[in-house]
Amino acid sequence: SFTVKRRLEGAKLEEERSRIAETVLSQLAAEAAGKGLVLSIEDAHWADESSLFVMQYLARNVGDIPVLMVVTARSGERAQFDGTLSSLREDGRSREIALGKMSGEEIAALASGLYSPSSFPAPFLDRLATGCMGNPLFVIEALQQMEFQGALAMMDGRYILIDENFAIPTTLDEMVRLRLDSLGPEAFAMAEYASCIGLRFSRAAATGIGSIGDPATALQELLRLGMFEVSGAEMRFANALFQEALYNGMAERWKLVHHRRLAEHYEREFSGREDEGIFELARHFSRSKAGSKAVDYCMRAAEKARGAFAPEQAVEHCEMGIANLSAARGSPDTAARRAAFHELMGDAHTQLGNAETALSAYDSALSGIAAGNALARMHGKRVKVMERMSNPDGALAAIDEGERSAPEGSVERLTLE
Repeated sequence: SFTVKRRLEGAKLEEERSRIAETVLSQLAAEAAGKGLVLSIEDAHWADESSLFVMQYLARNVGDIPVLMVVTARSGERAQFDGTLSSLREDGRSREIALGKMSGEEIAALASGLYSPSSFPAPFLDRLATGCMGNPLFVIEALQQMEFQGALAMMDGRYILIDENFAIPTTLDEMVRLRLDSLGPEAFAMAEYASCIGLRFSRAAATGIGSIGDPATALQELLRLGMFEVSGAEMRFANALFQEALYNGMAERWKLVHHRRLAEHYEREFSGREDEGIFELARHFSRSKAGSKAVDYCMRAAEKARGAFAPEQAVEHCEMGIANLSAARGSPDTAARRAAFHELMGDAHTQLGNAETALSAYDSALSGIAAGNALARMHGKRVKVMERMSNPDGALAAIDEGERSAPEGSVERLTLE
């Protein structure tokens, strides 16, 4: 008879996440000793499951440690975060503050605080509040855009309104587009290139575009206009909306060109130590449709992610690798590589406790394996998943198929028996 065995892979994943979370908690306790500490986590709705696990662990175990956690997020954006938020509500260990629209008085105070001292007329502040719909992000961006275009300026020691007819943006797209339209050709090209890297990037990566005449001047323009910010040793987009708008609005041809150039940049940077930059190498070679090289890096990235107990990232890199197999049609081992990706995906979903998805991945892997120990191994993994699904008939059938595939006396045969 079959019983539902303990989900060992899931237990290992939980144990590793708990170890990481406890390490973070210990570090916070050491930093906060005798003085207190504020831990700020922004845009938590974008966090992966491992990060959300750590965040929730800290909230539950911070206890008497003088640490205040401040988390900002948009509910309803992603199911993973909403599940964590629901658990935190049930625990009663958090206080939730829903932010509404700012009032006209609050927006006037924000504008005066950002541009101080100032002499903005009341009708303008009213129009700003109405046009920006009480959204502080809109207010800040509208005022900065007005400054960049000379609609407000410092005169005689005070900020004053120069152009009373300036069209205040009323939508997110319009706001972002106004800022992008203020860029010169080379600065815009660099911003597009940087958007292919992500929200954060190194100065060397951004200025390595190669297709513009004066990268240093373009970079200074982006900093002056508030498109980029310096963040420690890195640079970043001042707002994630800029990066998103640039990337989504870019022609596919230019995405391919930029990702290929970035892939080559990271290959030079991590030459001889590719494992350190394997995730960047996999992402950029994959998005440049580089065929076999993209497939190889995606496989290495997926294996590293699985070994680091990051199954979500392992699945992501497997999917990227499979998508690039069509560009590697000349490779004689395409079927075997596809099977390897599906097996890795099955292992990752098993770690996550997604039994049905794991079984589907293992079934897909079977089609790329002809016979022998590899086929028996795959059936062995299917057996374990079906046991967890309380499907003894399916497990028995998989055992029979695996035993027929495995050579007599092999490890795989003995495991199935």
